Amino acid sequence: MDRAAAAAAEVPASLHGDVETAASALRSGDLQRAEQLVIAVLENAPLHVPALRTLAAVRLDQKRQNAAAVLLERIVGEEPADYWAVSKLALLELGRHQHLKAEAHARQALRLAPMNPQSHNLMGVALTQTGKAAAGEYHHRRALELSGKRIPMVLSNLALNLKNQGRMQEARDLYREVVAAEPMNRQSLLGWAQLEEADRNLDKAKELLDRVEEVSTPTPATRQTRAAILGREGREEEALAILAAEEERSLKPIEAPGARPPAGQDRAPRRGLAGIPRRQATRRRNGSADLPAR
Repeated sequence: MDRAAAAAAEVPASLHGDVETAASALRSGDLQRAEQLVIAVLENAPLHVPALRTLAAVRLDQKRQNAAAVLLERIVGEEPADYWAVSKLALLELGRHQHLKAEAHARQALRLAPMNPQSHNLMGVALTQTGKAAAGEYHHRRALELSGKRIPMVLSNLALNLKNQGRMQEARDLYREVVAAEPMNRQSLLGWAQLEEADRNLDKAKELLDRVEEVSTPTPATRQTRAAILGREGREEEALAILAAEEERSLKPIEAPGARPPAGQDRAPRRGLAGIPRRQATRRRNGSADLPAR
């Protein structure tokens, strides 16, 4: 099925209610039910936007970013003014450190909803990450102005922006405000710790990093910050040991190549993008855009 045929395909009347049922299942947390229903719809009408939107939300909940990105891009291809999909794409690309792509999507979100604080927040983060800190600062402040609130997430993003501009005390004051409002805010605690490390206030940096690890398990970011602090203290061997362990951890395979399923369990048939057996998917498509991604 080529793209033109996919766009022209209609959902059989018997499946119309399934899209709404799937959306309801998603809202109630039944991801498996929602997934099954919308995949059945998309096998008949691959570019049905409400079904694509529900499946994209499922993939985002499952943290399957690559599959979610494919689905969101299909939605935007069909409906460029779909703010939900555009803003989710911007956020997803920021999470994947694809900052230029994120900036392009954030600009589109801003065009679609210039009075939405989230549009400005996304734009601010994207500009900060692409080295346009002054412009990013404007958008963060605009997000706060439009919301009429001191939103901790936006304040934390603004603090990072100011830190990148070298305005350490202003950033420190913002982090202090956020942590006072949300003492368990991991992102802000870590950002504040990294600021203090960069400003060579090492005792404060260690105190904040300890608090981060009290509220969440260690991550590559916390380990690298810990190594940076140790390096500044002249404890190079300890710093290198942390970095070496982190590199080894990142290279360790999740599952050994060629691993077999446990005895008594047959290997499931390989499935294509739509979740149907790959042979059937191959017969149904001429290109990758006509079947829902997983």
